[in-house]
Amino acid sequence: MRPSIPAPAAGKAAPLDRSGSPLSRPAVGTTLLVGFVIGTVGLASWLAWEAVDAARSHRQAAEEALADYAEVAAWESSRLTLESVDRVLDNVFDDVPRYARWSDLSDLDDVDRELDDAARDEGCVCPGIHSPTALFAVRGDEPVQIRPAGALEAAEVQTLRDEIRAHSEAGADPGRHGLLVRDAAVVLYAVTRDRGGAERALYGVVMTLEALGELSAGWYRDRTLLPPAVAGDTPQDSLVRVRLTTPAGDVLVGDGDAGPSAFTARSVLPPRFGGLVVEASVLPAAADRLVIGGLPRSRLPLLLGLLALTAGVGVAGLVEVRRHQQLARLREDFVSSVSHELRTPLTQIRMLAELLEDDKLRTPEERARSMRIIRREAQRLTMLVENILQFARTRASGPLPPPASHPVDVEPVVREAVALMEATAAQDDTRIEVDIEGQPRIQGLREGLRRIVGNLLDNALKYGPAGQTVRVRVASHGHQVRVEVTDQGPGIPAAERTSIWEPYRRLPRDVEARRPGSGMGLAVVRELVDASGGSVAVEAAPGGGARFIVHLPAAAAPAEAPPSPAAVG
Repeated sequence: MRPSIPAPAAGKAAPLDRSGSPLSRPAVGTTLLVGFVIGTVGLASWLAWEAVDAARSHRQAAEEALADYAEVAAWESSRLTLESVDRVLDNVFDDVPRYARWSDLSDLDDVDRELDDAARDEGCVCPGIHSPTALFAVRGDEPVQIRPAGALEAAEVQTLRDEIRAHSEAGADPGRHGLLVRDAAVVLYAVTRDRGGAERALYGVVMTLEALGELSAGWYRDRTLLPPAVAGDTPQDSLVRVRLTTPAGDVLVGDGDAGPSAFTARSVLPPRFGGLVVEASVLPAAADRLVIGGLPRSRLPLLLGLLALTAGVGVAGLVEVRRHQQLARLREDFVSSVSHELRTPLTQIRMLAELLEDDKLRTPEERARSMRIIRREAQRLTMLVENILQFARTRASGPLPPPASHPVDVEPVVREAVALMEATAAQDDTRIEVDIEGQPRIQGLREGLRRIVGNLLDNALKYGPAGQTVRVRVASHGHQVRVEVTDQGPGIPAAERTSIWEPYRRLPRDVEARRPGSGMGLAVVRELVDASGGSVAVEAAPGGGARFIVHLPAAAAPAEAPPSPAAVG
């Protein structure tokens, strides 16, 4: 009776998802890492927000302090201006009320003399003050006095008189003297009145805006506008910029740039003093001296950069851990697949060896069949072990060295590899056709070529249908030798034609179908081809199936032997 040779029992595998990953393996590490990354980014965001808010509050407090200093400087500047203008007016017209008390009126010569004294008292050379545009006096019904003669027309004096009257009466203290700004001129005036308040006389000095600017230039030179406890010994012009302008904006003292509006304060003098405007600006460069810690710069770009860096490091860590988990899962699947691949042939070899040892295979045909099966399964084991050892050596010592320089005939190596796989092919009624054009030769790599062809044939036989025809074609193409292995299986999807060369990588459909395989054969093929300086690819075969194409460097053609002397003779 012919003994039956049972197939090895397949162990019960864990359920798999569509990608081939076991469903029973929860990604606890990934979940924890995602939570950690989210928590880290959230904490970093909160800290960044607190830092930005603190910096904003600090900057706001510093700006408010500088604005307050500008207010102090503007107030002090306006006080100095009021005192100085009032002092000049007193000096110019000090004889007018004195003479008026004795029923006498000042002469224009007295006003002109007092004008020179006022300029000297202010310490100003002031050519515009010593030579005013015009002096005039209006005394009741007396003729109008004008100096120099012809400097003003009578009608102009009457217009000035009306404006001065209105200006004097509009003031809060309509009295002795004042300052009127009109067009490009300044008028210093004094009005004397009798006991009943009626006007007795009006005196005026007309000068240019430049003359008033010359007079007022020294009012802030030696005065401190900020408290000494704040300014210390720092020069005034290094802390504050002061500008004196007319209501129309004409600059009398200072330049046209009043400084940053955030640190600028304005003070308007009373109408009796021409409504002059004093502007005081704290220089941004003085912030370090006036505010502890200076004016802080925005740190938002730095904080955003650090936040982005934190998020990037977290995401990179997440990706790296995820990659290691995938690699660990692939290795676990590899160990499981290899264990199954080893158990199947070992079971058959052991069983058939026991049958032979117990002499239970009585007929020559049974013993011959058993020996063929043992040989076939031993070849499968050898190929699997070789692939594992090859992959392990590559990972331990780096890329393979280049092949030896001696030429190798391709045909005998290919036919040897095909012969080793014929027993496996015959099990599924598969035919292997070999077509070799010419006598191609490659540079070294004899054992590597055998393993390349063997792995490609094993792949074609493993995943192709029973009864198929596998074709091996070898031909020379210029400086390369092209090796093709074509099967009639389901083919390789276009999206997977790159990933199949990676270690442990198997197609999801093969994992789901529980097809045997370790995911090592094609990875070893690529390593061997890369070491030789060749290339490998896969494409769809005509009529279905997959065509694996390997290009290997061809060996140089053998040099022709020189003719013998006898032949030459």
